[in-house]
Amino acid sequence: MKKIKKIFFKLKAFLKNNYPILIKIKRLLFLYHVNFLNKFIVNNKKIFFDNIEKNKELLAINHFSEKYIVNSSDTIIGRSLYVKGHYEFDTFLNVLKILENKIKKKTLIDIGANIGSICIPAIKRKIFENCIAIEPEPYNYSLLLKNIFINNVNDKIQTLNIALGQNDNEQLKFELSEDNFGDHRIKSTSNKKNFYDEDKRKVITVNVKRLDSIIKNCNPKNTLIWIDTQGYESFILDGGIITLSKKPPIVIEFWPYGLDKFNSYNLLKKNLIKVGYEHFYDLSSKDTPKSLTGSTLNQIYLDYKSRKVDFTNLLFF
Repeated sequence: MKKIKKIFFKLKAFLKNNYPILIKIKRLLFLYHVNFLNKFIVNNKKIFFDNIEKNKELLAINHFSEKYIVNSSDTIIGRSLYVKGHYEFDTFLNVLKILENKIKKKTLIDIGANIGSICIPAIKRKIFENCIAIEPEPYNYSLLLKNIFINNVNDKIQTLNIALGQNDNEQLKFELSEDNFGDHRIKSTSNKKNFYDEDKRKVITVNVKRLDSIIKNCNPKNTLIWIDTQGYESFILDGGIITLSKKPPIVIEFWPYGLDKFNSYNLLKKNLIKVGYEHFYDLSSKDTPKSLTGSTLNQIYLDYKSRKVDFTNLLFF
């Protein structure tokens, strides 16, 4: 057996030194096989998810061994987690590259945590030490708790089943999307056209706290705030001026349609500039960071308002 192994390794070394093209062909064939297999698996997951009965809970597992219970009616976050194993976590990792050497990765504040697609891998992969995850919608919150438990990170993630806004102990109407569980949001009183049939959605009531009531002692050198609240970001920041004044890095979903529904773009701009954030970075772009001024933010607001893909994530620091 040892002789056979020696002969094999000698032959391998001979081919590598004298016929390197064969090694390259072998690697290409291996990569082709892996890519073909991955595409086959992904396509079959798509077919299964898209054809299964609605409102069924499914278990999604990715190659990092992160597990998620998702709902078959959720065609965006739930589908992405089931088919790809992640949702926007590549954007999250990109943020950390940009902030490299700027913060120590200790505390993550995940506002609009949904079912855990950001906070769970951030903690399970030991990227951050601890997290506060805030999710107002009861069913999403129940899945968040289950997913935290099955990933064994319940001692690292504190959860709150509330919405954040301008006032403590307030109650607000909250509308539910039937097929996009990431698009549940505070109900707007705007009379503007409802492109997503918001006027037909089921409405519940959620309890509200201010960000400053939740985060008492924010250390900007070891904290990242991640907010995805479908256009309500302006009011969350308005209830967190003390926290923001310390200028922790903050990522905000920037969606002109959602901001316009609440007529809140100017409030967002005013607060970010007032507390002293100096730069922002469009995470959907490869551009360099821009200086934060009224005109530079207006430019990106008008740009995305006119696009077909009309939202992005902005990093402020």
